[in-house]
Amino acid sequence: MTLTNEQRNAVEMGEAVTIDVDGKPCVVLLKDVYEQSRKTIDYSEMPPQEAYAAINEAWGDDPGLDAYQDYKK
Repeated sequence: MTLTNEQRNAVEMGEAVTIDVDGKPCVVLLKDVYEQSRKTIDYSEMPPQEAYAAINEAWGDDPGLDAYQDYKK
């Protein structure tokens, strides 16, 4: 599987990119972002699939995300 240039740029900027792999929704993100998220989530209370879905949804709904992305540039 190859990411588009837009998807690749988004991942490089630290964003999570949703892709479809054989009909299954997946998220691509930098390893350090993934590692940090694993440290902050208590998997005993929420399965990883639910946690990642919640994180992805929160990033997509965050009105301050655009401002943060502009700040990072």
